[in-house]
Amino acid sequence: MKKDLHYILLCIVMLLLQTVINNHVYTNPLVFICFIPLLIIQMPLLLRPYVALPAAFTIGLLADILSGGVIGLNAGAAVLATTFRRPLFYLCFSKGTILRDTMPAVKEVGFYKYSLYAFFVILIYFLFYVFFDGFSAAQWKVMAIRLGANSLINLVLIMIISISFFNTDKR
Repeated sequence: MKKDLHYILLCIVMLLLQTVINNHVYTNPLVFICFIPLLIIQMPLLLRPYVALPAAFTIGLLADILSGGVIGLNAGAAVLATTFRRPLFYLCFSKGTILRDTMPAVKEVGFYKYSLYAFFVILIYFLFYVFFDGFSAAQWKVMAIRLGANSLINLVLIMIISISFFNTDKR
């Protein structure tokens, strides 16, 4: 119950922070600051898909509504990233880490493994987001630049947040 309340509070804070940044801080039109991949990374690992997927959809839909963006764009990207988070986790981490319910801290699993896992989640998220936000055969170069820029910038932000706030052992 305490973990659930902690995660709900994290969702509220991150969605509010994302809304403030997207509505009041000017960034390049190619860049979208998004904390939803961080919420997907921090989602309890043993959460069943019938709970995790609607939760991801709700988080994404709230982000769409709060930011005034295309309704369903963040929701769809969040659902896709949530669908692949467990297989990616199994790919990136050792067997002892897999048996945990919470995401291990960066210092526990190492910077490389954590950032690799975060990068894959972010990449899947932004593949969906960029593809459906501006699909056009004439703009594939712009889409590739947006995908790369968004993935790298958001990876750096998520790693800074993860190291700063989630770098304690949660066992």
